[in-house]
Amino acid sequence: MLGCSMRYCLLVILLLLSLPAQAEELYSPEAQCALIRNAMSTTASVAIRTDFYTKPDGKRSYFEDILKLDAGKEREVCAKGPFLPEYKVYLTVKSFVPLFDCKTKLQGEIVIRERKSKSGEGREIYASCAD
Repeated sequence: MLGCSMRYCLLVILLLLSLPAQAEELYSPEAQCALIRNAMSTTASVAIRTDFYTKPDGKRSYFEDILKLDAGKEREVCAKGPFLPEYKVYLTVKSFVPLFDCKTKLQGEIVIRERKSKSGEGREIYASCAD
């Protein structure tokens, strides 16, 4: 009987050790801001998303802002968190599917650009994400 209890305890300990650690949510006392500029020849749909946070009801969620930027237009975005490590957020350029994504700090200017793909067919979309 003792052997079964020990196996059960070992199983529970291994299970608890395998669970991801609950990271503390990272907020900034000052708003972190960046100017998002669309340098492409077409409209860009850009999503800025924070890290997860825990709502009062215990559910996990995140904040997301979707920007529609016409060619040559810009818009400032700001956040106080919760941030990914190093005060970063997710940035995704989308159409029906994600075309480009990165983790970036909200500082200075983030420029959305396009270039011909290496194959010469189509285009690649990218952004100047801040380290």
